[in-house]
Amino acid sequence: MRHIYSFVLVALTLCAIIYGCYVHGGVNDKKVNADYEFGADVQKISIEAALMDVEIEEGSAPSITYYGAERLKPTVTYDKGSKTLTIKQPDTKIKNTKFDSQSNEMTIVLPKDIKLDDFSLNLACGEVTLQKLDSKKVHINDNLGSFEAQSLVSEDIDIDAALGNVKIYSCDAKSIDIDASLGDVEIDMVKDLENYSISANASLGAVKIGKNTSSSSYVQTGTEGTIMVNCSLGDVEIK
Repeated sequence: MRHIYSFVLVALTLCAIIYGCYVHGGVNDKKVNADYEFGADVQKISIEAALMDVEIEEGSAPSITYYGAERLKPTVTYDKGSKTLTIKQPDTKIKNTKFDSQSNEMTIVLPKDIKLDDFSLNLACGEVTLQKLDSKKVHINDNLGSFEAQSLVSEDIDIDAALGNVKIYSCDAKSIDIDASLGDVEIDMVKDLENYSISANASLGAVKIGKNTSSSSYVQTGTEGTIMVNCSLGDVEIK
């Protein structure tokens, strides 16, 4: 039965990606390269994007690079007073064009070992890849695309993924709230799971918490923090 669910997920993902590219893509779009700078003392990052893959990396100096359609080149501003970096991609409209497999990519390089107060990303269509992110608050809203983090440290993590997998390979957090409609959720916690209050549900999928496996739901209590995961179609694994 799980193979059937996986097939349905793959089929829906492919259809959604094709539709997203058809809606946002343009055959004659001019490609551009753009570079931006922002303060090394940044504390807040806000990203609003329509069609773009986003990658967060660590480096010696803060920078942003973009490659993609000129009409979708983001506006980047940095407020020195509030130490806020704002990135906004132009709104798009449905274009009566043929399918185009173009891609728009943005890479943000953060200073090594920086700790943010707030990181917010709202993305209509695109993949999100984090090498390492340390922020008091993290909010991710990705309607179409997978979210993957090698290392995520936060007091409060809130992730909404409509269609795509959510994978966090090293997670150190006090509060985690993940809603995934179509896709698997995998979290590898740094601290012992036994100390967390956990509520995990998979309407059409399996739930595995540590060594415990359940057909659809799992609940436990703890004092270290809270982990809440709701998945409509897909598996949930927390370890």
